[in-house]
Amino acid sequence: MFKYFLLTLLLAYYFTPALIFSYFSISIQTADDEYDFIIVGAGTTGLVIANRLTEIPNVKVLVLEAGEEDYPNFFISIPGLCGFAQLTSVNWGYLTVPQKHACQAMEGQKSHWPRGKVVGGSSSLNFMIYTRGNSDDFDQWERSGAEGWSYEDVLPYFKKSENFTGNSEDIEESFHGKSGPLKIGSIRGSALHDIFEEGMSELGIKTGDYNGEDQQGYMNVQRTMYDGVRINAARAFLYPIIDSRRDQLHLLTRAFVKKVEFSDGRAVGVHYTRDGKKYSVRARKEVILSAGSIGTPQIMMLSGVGEEEHLKDIGIPVVANLPGVGSNLQDHLMTPGCFKAKNIPRDWNGADILNPINAMKSFYQYFTTGTGYFADPYGTNTHGFINTPSKNITRLGKRPDLQIMAQATIFRSDYMFRRLYQSLFNYAEQYTDRLKEWSDNNNDHVVCDFTMTSVGLHPYSVGNIRLRSNNHLDHPYINPNYLQDYRDVETMMEGFRLFERIEETEAFERMSAKLNLYSPECGSEKESTTPRSDSFYECYIRKFTWTVYHPVGTAKMGPRDDPMSVVDPRLRVYKVKNLRVADASVMPELTSGNTQAPCYMIGEKVSDMIKEDWNLSAN
Repeated sequence: MFKYFLLTLLLAYYFTPALIFSYFSISIQTADDEYDFIIVGAGTTGLVIANRLTEIPNVKVLVLEAGEEDYPNFFISIPGLCGFAQLTSVNWGYLTVPQKHACQAMEGQKSHWPRGKVVGGSSSLNFMIYTRGNSDDFDQWERSGAEGWSYEDVLPYFKKSENFTGNSEDIEESFHGKSGPLKIGSIRGSALHDIFEEGMSELGIKTGDYNGEDQQGYMNVQRTMYDGVRINAARAFLYPIIDSRRDQLHLLTRAFVKKVEFSDGRAVGVHYTRDGKKYSVRARKEVILSAGSIGTPQIMMLSGVGEEEHLKDIGIPVVANLPGVGSNLQDHLMTPGCFKAKNIPRDWNGADILNPINAMKSFYQYFTTGTGYFADPYGTNTHGFINTPSKNITRLGKRPDLQIMAQATIFRSDYMFRRLYQSLFNYAEQYTDRLKEWSDNNNDHVVCDFTMTSVGLHPYSVGNIRLRSNNHLDHPYINPNYLQDYRDVETMMEGFRLFERIEETEAFERMSAKLNLYSPECGSEKESTTPRSDSFYECYIRKFTWTVYHPVGTAKMGPRDDPMSVVDPRLRVYKVKNLRVADASVMPELTSGNTQAPCYMIGEKVSDMIKEDWNLSAN
């Protein structure tokens, strides 16, 4: 059956010319010798900067991107297929080092770390969730020394990017923009999501606009989507302006940056390879690193900017001793809770799609109306932000410590699906075989009818990025140090305690929905037993540990007197000149939610800073 489903994907690919040929190649083949600004990384933040700087006449910008252009790729454009993009060349395919305290169900106890290696960066791979975070996240940044990054300071930049196209009844309009280049909608899910909201309401958890005044509650997801199509950074900030600015803005794909070139402590250019050949290009004003929380610290260290002893061990001459480069690595972590239910709403779109006839009907619906299963990224349409009983109020203030995500997505035990889970999540075969074991025991191939996921928002555990070698093509060592601090386990346990409570609501009892956490290695407790012990949940969480794809902090913004600060509040790198960093790596701490929206905001804000610092004006 699965091969027929794949066939429908191929048919859709070849018979959707409007989707495929709406793009055109915009990459140059040879860069000029010199530009005003060189931006490394055509991702979420980098393309915002490229757009805003070339608003100024006669400013010339080069964007270097290691990946290919993002067309024609329906795994990127079609939301319901976004997970498959991780299995293609548009993903860097990073793996962490073995985790001592987590990822115990993964092969070698290593986590996959998908990152976008394509124009649009990770905005081409993610689940399109648009979450700014809590207002106190940014006030905390400022309290920690990031002057000018309070919520009052950054809110105008969130609104500047945004063009909210959804139902105005879903939002607090004064907190949203309607004229920016980034289209955002509020997605209504299936009847199953109405039940999720009803169950949360029975527990006293309100609904509202999580990007409005009060983030906390359980609500519909806001997404970077329009008419059923992903709106990545390229669609929002590059394609609409490239024709009119071809003399100013050059994009060069397949360009792997080796290092930044310095002269007397000043960044003057970049060395890169393309198709096996070596090149260099000079910057009259600045080099801006927007290569993400892995790529940016890697390039900095390869350029001689980083912790002195580490650089010497690798054999790299030291330009600036900045021990914070590659340190302070933080990531959101999640563990899924699997639910079985007897009375699923009939318009639920998770199971029926596996029937080839239904798949073809869904494709027809999608390509004619932009709606249906393929306009829905795996049923992730509602989520919530919660204060748990274990929250450290002194540390977090009004910021929530837990995110709950609900997915109307089934997990099956068929052979092809077990192999798919191994490819997507790096599950070891012995653990995917547990799915078959459960199915054989219960005569049921559907292990999960839907999932609810527990996400720890503010981890105590912190990791790092380190070079593997001085070869720019070698992936670095990535150690997020997941769950090293037991308090992170406690927070994620609170999510499962909440799931136990929602089992008892009238909404869930109508579905006969119960947690199904089959894991014999975690003790003798049966998967239907509620409440489970803390020891069971600790074992389960340490086994099934997934990244939420939100690494930040590896080029931390902070005051000069903090030895771990890498950039100042204007995102200029300390101890060198004319080098700036602008991406998720500058975040001092994780925000309370998905990190895509803050990356767009960073691009907007730093663009104004660069214009001010170089006295650039449209006039």
